[in-house]
Amino acid sequence: MNTPEVPASVQVSLSGPAQLLQAVPYLLGHAGLGDDLVLICTREHRHTLALRMDLSLLGHPALWERISVPLSAAGADAVHLIAYLSGQVDENVLAGLHTAFTLAAVTCPPHLGILRAITTAGGTWWDHDLSAAAPRGPGNAVGEDAATALSLGVALGVPARDRDQVLSTLDPHPGEVLAAVSTTIGALPQRTSAQRRQMVATALARRSGRPVDFEIAEAAAVLDALTDVLARDEALIAAHHEHAAWTWLALVPFAPPAWVPPVATVAAVAVHQRGNSLLAGAALERALAVDSRYRLARLFRRVLDHGITPTEVRRQILEPACRDLNTGEVDQP
Repeated sequence: MNTPEVPASVQVSLSGPAQLLQAVPYLLGHAGLGDDLVLICTREHRHTLALRMDLSLLGHPALWERISVPLSAAGADAVHLIAYLSGQVDENVLAGLHTAFTLAAVTCPPHLGILRAITTAGGTWWDHDLSAAAPRGPGNAVGEDAATALSLGVALGVPARDRDQVLSTLDPHPGEVLAAVSTTIGALPQRTSAQRRQMVATALARRSGRPVDFEIAEAAAVLDALTDVLARDEALIAAHHEHAAWTWLALVPFAPPAWVPPVATVAAVAVHQRGNSLLAGAALERALAVDSRYRLARLFRRVLDHGITPTEVRRQILEPACRDLNTGEVDQP
């Protein structure tokens, strides 16, 4: 059996752009992988360690013993398991891997949770629900849905082809879609701040379990709602929740230019809370390209430039914002 290949930086901090760029090859796809097992380990929902092992170790009793030292050093509390295959994947292959994933879960140390188990080959991936039967069917193309599948992948470890594909998550939808959203926004009835805040909260709650595609009507209503400072700041306060990342990333491509700054900035904060400064920076660039004076985006640009960690963002920015919101002391954009 092969020994695990551990990247030079055993514990990867994703607190700033430089650290993230160092980690991207391990988090979003490995060159030359075939019949390998990659473990993306996390602590408090942030990537801390990537390990590459021989796929034959999946389900073997020695798996967790082999990597106990680096797991301990990284302080990992959860792990994603990704099986990279070089050959054809059929239902028999998926069933065998499903059994191996299940064995890995059974033998997993009690302090370590298995977040996701994924098989990937040839630009396609299958998600294994270890409480159900093995996956079947053709699987999901890595880039088939930049608004949901890819943003979920960035948050949770599904491999992407390259950096450009990750950034494509933010690409605007075709012009006819943006025109339809703009027309729908123009036809919206007058709404109170409370109604706008409720619209944003409802859209986020709908996606608490999994990504859900936006339709034109909902996208228009939420984008308009985010122009309300109170609604935007409430979304910002909830940015540390896992589902906030894929919710706001999925909405950015629906935004006509004038509605980009609020949603792109909230998306930037949400993905930064998941440890992804690459996407956070790209989202801020979109916001500032439309309105270079948008204060929240400028503030958060300085956060990224100084490498402030997600934990510190919560403590120094999000929690005070929550207190200000509750006392009615809300800043303007």
